[in-house]
Amino acid sequence: MPTNKHVSRRLAYITTAAVCAPMFVHAAPEGGATDRTSGGGCSRSSPAYVWEEPETPPPECGDGVVDREQDEQCDDGEVNGRIDACTDLCQLPTCGDGLVNQSDEECDDTTDSCTQSCKFLPPNCGDGVLNEDEGEECDDGNDINTDACVGCITAVCGDGLVWDGQEECDDGNDIDTDDCLTTCTPATCGDGVTWTDNEECDDGEETAMCDADCTLPVCGDNIANMAAGEECDGGMMSTKECDGDGKCTIPKCGDGFHNEAAGEECDDGMMSTATCDGNGQCTVPKCGDGFHNAAAGEECDDGNPNGGDGCSAECIEERLVFITSIPYKASDLGGLVGADGKCDDLASTAGLAGTYLAWLSDNTGSPSSRFPKDFSGPYVLTDGTAIAIGWEQLTSGSLITALAMNEAMEPATNLESWSNTLPNGTTKNTIAHCENWSSNMGNSGAGFSTITEGGWTDNVDKPCAANGGAHIYCFQVSP
Repeated sequence: MPTNKHVSRRLAYITTAAVCAPMFVHAAPEGGATDRTSGGGCSRSSPAYVWEEPETPPPECGDGVVDREQDEQCDDGEVNGRIDACTDLCQLPTCGDGLVNQSDEECDDTTDSCTQSCKFLPPNCGDGVLNEDEGEECDDGNDINTDACVGCITAVCGDGLVWDGQEECDDGNDIDTDDCLTTCTPATCGDGVTWTDNEECDDGEETAMCDADCTLPVCGDNIANMAAGEECDGGMMSTKECDGDGKCTIPKCGDGFHNEAAGEECDDGMMSTATCDGNGQCTVPKCGDGFHNAAAGEECDDGNPNGGDGCSAECIEERLVFITSIPYKASDLGGLVGADGKCDDLASTAGLAGTYLAWLSDNTGSPSSRFPKDFSGPYVLTDGTAIAIGWEQLTSGSLITALAMNEAMEPATNLESWSNTLPNGTTKNTIAHCENWSSNMGNSGAGFSTITEGGWTDNVDKPCAANGGAHIYCFQVSP
């Protein structure tokens, strides 16, 4: 008789034992001594009964517990084999197992009197004459088990026999999750029934819970499941069509995921960073690419490698400078404001961008008070040649290159320029300035265009009424 897994504690007879608290000794056998223990300590005494916990026996058929690891399909315990629900081998009863299932089988053997559907053949079955009194449903006079009449019983789906031309399979059960459905068609992915041990799911179509190949949706499985929220699925690696970001998204510049396979050089999101342009094209910052990336240290980027156009070849803001192609009498300048206007007019005519101020000083101002002294970029001639880097070098008393080019990019050597300005940008003389550059009276200081030392701005004193006048230096102060 099989034993039950759930075994209760049992009394064990101990002939001689050392019993230690908190174990309790319950009784002594007839004629024996009683062993008593009180909390703590041990005592040795004559035989006594104590409670023991036996080991759990290993699983076996008949213990009332279905053990899948032992290939048990059922286990009704002590009644296995006595009722039709479970055999004494812990298997579900089926026609052909050699065991007669009383609920729907008349026989189960290989004799000629027992059909493959486990029914006794009627006495005259196979004579080609229908005998309904003997229980025949049909009689086609043959012993073929794959036609419409089997053992004088009409073939039906579920009888365990494959009916030629009508059924693709027939396993004789009503289980839809095995190899053969209850419709007698083979289990396939897409039939809407999850095939045990072969399919992870089967919803009949792609759904949020199941891929079209009957596997659970997982980003990176190479199956794009739109219903599950996947835009694409190129596996674990990035492809031209799909980001390998574990989110199965279509590559989009600015999504923060760098997909080199999709042609992205970088992707730091929508904002420019030191390593990536935020231009919607996901390109690495390059001076001259036409995109101004301040985070990468660019002050400008006009899309070309040339200087002299406001942005240097290093993407540093430039300030254009030139000596006017036209000389002016001191009285014709119209003060500092008038001289500034002449610089702007000539620059505009030459197609030069920005706002310009004249390098002149009088009682109303000087370059040191009017020019932006925080500029640190290059001052360049109209051909892009730098004469100084930033205000500090401009006013150091020594230029890199002589300021000897006019607004039209023509050489302008050995020309005098009205100035009254010291090399440091301050006013040279608060009296000698041709009455604030509005008169031909008196004298004022002038520079010489070919000199790179301090004489470029403070070279000679020149009469305000000098024949032919003098030129003026013009400096760009804003883009």
